[in-house]
Amino acid sequence: MVVDADLLIRLASPDVHERYAACDAASRSRDPDPVLLSAMVERLADVGEIENRDIDYTTYTAVADRAHDVLTAWGSKAQPVLPQLLAMMEGGPPFASALAAAIAARLDPDAVLPRLAARIPGHPQAPAMVRAYAGGIQPANPAHAGHLRMLAAYLGDTVRGVAYAAYSGLDALLGSGRPHPGVVDALRTLEGVPALVGELERRGMTVDYFVGVWCLGVLVGHAEAAEALARIALAKGHDDAADGLVRVGPLLSEAALARVIARIGAPPRPPSGLVRALEAYGARATAAVPALLALLESPPAGEADPVRTAAAASLAAIAPDDAHVRERLVALFVDGDDQQAELAVQVLGGANIPRALVPDLVARLADPDRRMRGLRALTVLGVDAAPALPALPALLARSAPWRQVMAAAKLIEAIGAPALPVLPAVLDLLGTPHQFWALVAIAGIGPAARDGAEVLLEVLRAETVDRREAPGDIDRTLRVLRGLPTL
Repeated sequence: MVVDADLLIRLASPDVHERYAACDAASRSRDPDPVLLSAMVERLADVGEIENRDIDYTTYTAVADRAHDVLTAWGSKAQPVLPQLLAMMEGGPPFASALAAAIAARLDPDAVLPRLAARIPGHPQAPAMVRAYAGGIQPANPAHAGHLRMLAAYLGDTVRGVAYAAYSGLDALLGSGRPHPGVVDALRTLEGVPALVGELERRGMTVDYFVGVWCLGVLVGHAEAAEALARIALAKGHDDAADGLVRVGPLLSEAALARVIARIGAPPRPPSGLVRALEAYGARATAAVPALLALLESPPAGEADPVRTAAAASLAAIAPDDAHVRERLVALFVDGDDQQAELAVQVLGGANIPRALVPDLVARLADPDRRMRGLRALTVLGVDAAPALPALPALLARSAPWRQVMAAAKLIEAIGAPALPVLPAVLDLLGTPHQFWALVAIAGIGPAARDGAEVLLEVLRAETVDRREAPGDIDRTLRVLRGLPTL
C-alpha cells in the first residue's frame, strides 16, 4: 500500500475534528502499512474529544477510543506495531496504556499477558487493564489456566471497578452457561471460593458481584456460592439474583430452598424473579404449590401482572399432573379475569380443558353479567364450542356493545366452517361500525361462506373505493373466501 501522506498529516492535525475524521478515513484502509499503523498507535494517547449534541443531551467521543477501535478491527494486520503498543502499555499515559494493552493482548497473548498482569497492581486505570487482560485469555489454551485463576482472584479485589471488570471478563469466558471446558478445568483448581463469597457478602457487594461469584461457584461445585446467591435474592428481592437461582440446581440445599419457598408465601408480595426461580426445581418445590396458587388467584398488580405469570410458569413445572391444581386452574379459566384465564390455559393446555364445561358456558351467554367470560372461555375450545352457535345471532345485533360483537366474532373464527349458520347475522353488520369484526367472522368461517358473502363483499368493496377509502380488510376476506393466500 502506498502511504497516504495527506491522511498522515490529518492524523497529526491540531484540529481535534480533523484527527477524528482521519481515524474514520483510516478505518477504510484494508491493508494498512507500518507508517499508518504507527500513526494510529500515537492517537491512542490523544486527549481530544468530539462533542455529539442531541435534543436532550450531549455525549463525547474520544479520538483515542476511535483509534483503538480501528486498530482492533485491523486484527493481525496491526502485528508490526506490537513493540510500540507494548512500550505504550508500559510507559504511556494511563488511559493510553490500557487501550494499548487491550490491542496487544489479543495480538500475542502468550507474550503480552504476563507483562500485562505485572502492570495491573496499582495502575491508575486498573479496571480497564483487567478488561484488557481478560480479553487476551484463550480458554482452550492450557497455558492460560494460570491467567484464568488470576482473573478469578480479582473478584475479591478491594477496588470496586477491578472486581466488576473481573466479573465481566469471567462472565464472557463462561459463555452464559455454556463455558468452554478449559475455563471450567482451570477454575476447578481455584481455592478460596467459600472465603471469597463470605468476604463479598460482608462488604455488601452489589448483586452483580454475587452473580459473578455464583457463576464461578456453580461451575467449580461450591454450594457456598449457591447459598450466597439465595441469601442475596431473599434479602434484597433482586430479580437478577433470583434469576440466577434458576441455574443453581442441585447445589442449592433443601434448607435454602425451603427459605425461598417460605418467602414466596409471606408478605410483602415476592418479586416475580424469585417466584419464577422455583420453575427450575420441579418436584423439589412441591411445598410451594399452595403459595403459587394463592399468587395466581390474587388481585392483579397491573394489567399484565408479572408475579401471576411467574406463578403460572412455576406451577406448570412443579405440579403438572396434580388434580387439585388442575381443578383450581379450571375455575380460573371459567371465572377468573382475562390474565388468569389466559395463564390457566397456558398451564393446562387448551386440549386439556374439560369439554364437559360447554353446556354451562353456553348457558352463561344469556346472562349479561357472565356473558363475556363465557364467550372468552368458549373461544379457547374452538370447534367444540359449536353448541353455542344458536345463541350468537342475538349477540350480533347492530346495537350490541362492540366488545360483545368482538368476542362473538372471535368465537365464530375459532369454530370455523361449522359456524356457517350464523352467517346471515354476521352479514347484517356490514356497513355498520361493527364491520371490521364482521369481516373477521366471515374470514373465520372461510370458503364455506363464499356463496353467501362474496357478492355482497364485492359490492361493499366498490362502494369503499368510490369513497376513496382503502379496501384492505375486504380484499383480505375475499381472498380467504376464494381459498387464496393472504398477504
